[in-house]
Amino acid sequence: MFVTILVLVFIRPFVCSLAFPYLNDAHSLVLLSFLSLWCVRKKMRRLEFKQFKMPVSLLLGALAVSVIFSANKPASFFELYKYLCGLLLFFFAASLGREEQSLALKTITLCACVIGGLAIYQYFFGFNHLLNYLTQNQHTAPFALDYIERRRVFFPFVTPNVLAGYLIMVTPLFFINNTQKKWCVALPCFAFLLTKSMGAFLSLLAVLSPYIYRKWQAQRRYFFSLCILLALIGISFYLRTKTAYYHSQPGFSVYMRLGYWENTLSLIRTHLLVGIGPGTFKIPGSLYAHNSYLQFLAETGIFGLFSLLWLVTVIIKENVRSLRERINPTQASLFLMANAAFLVHNIVDFTFFLPEVALIWWVIAGLSLPRLAQPQH
Repeated sequence: MFVTILVLVFIRPFVCSLAFPYLNDAHSLVLLSFLSLWCVRKKMRRLEFKQFKMPVSLLLGALAVSVIFSANKPASFFELYKYLCGLLLFFFAASLGREEQSLALKTITLCACVIGGLAIYQYFFGFNHLLNYLTQNQHTAPFALDYIERRRVFFPFVTPNVLAGYLIMVTPLFFINNTQKKWCVALPCFAFLLTKSMGAFLSLLAVLSPYIYRKWQAQRRYFFSLCILLALIGISFYLRTKTAYYHSQPGFSVYMRLGYWENTLSLIRTHLLVGIGPGTFKIPGSLYAHNSYLQFLAETGIFGLFSLLWLVTVIIKENVRSLRERINPTQASLFLMANAAFLVHNIVDFTFFLPEVALIWWVIAGLSLPRLAQPQH
């Protein structure tokens, strides 16, 4: 049962929910079935998750109410599988023992190595094949052509920003307890640079800056690391401004996001309490708000967002508590970085709504809390 779930977790990032919706549905159904069986066999009710009972209950209640009042009840009901799978994966990961946790970490990092290698392959070889395909079929999609011209990798996801968001989330895990050989981290790191994603670069900077500053106070040589990161962001920004396509300019991305947020706020004002329903979000020009918190508020209402932020706050507090109590502080800080990278990046992106990324975060969030899953006595 445990190995089967890990295999499904390993496969998950390769199943793009937007490109392969039927395969995504099949994978989700199988994963949900095995997680449900695991809950029954392990008798999860006996595990101690006291801190999470209230926020999780409120979150499920807010989702249920939002589905009831949704204008498209079938679509909203079907959307619930994402949250059920996520929460079950969270509790599954949090209940693992030390050896099982190590295997789960190796599964995630091995998957990241494969994805990093595939993205690098796309950079050197894949874009030529893609360009030939688009030319032969007379496709002129400007975004696809821009990715090829600027050589911004995205495989196996749909956009470079999604790939970058995934990579900044999983990369810290490579440094936990020698999860993999340290050189393996070069693959996802190099692939991350090839995405040229401004949002992910800035999110990573926001996450790493406090850590680097603290290290700099003790050892000034760490300041050099921050300078390198800033230089990489500056180079990426410069390369993005040199494109011939206006829509790939950094200023265009900011302008479009502001427009998406304004339209999302209009939806929120008219559906503040219960939202429009999970899975029914749509605004002019986009299916996503490019801010997961605003979109979640629009879909589930004020109680939905409140419960989600409550749950996230408890997770982060437990990470910080482990760090302060020096319960394996290196591991605690790395898990905190991984969680923070995902959460910060979702201020400007929508990976929370893509199960190929979000479900991996639920696993990471659960793995960061292993001491909570001790049986009650």
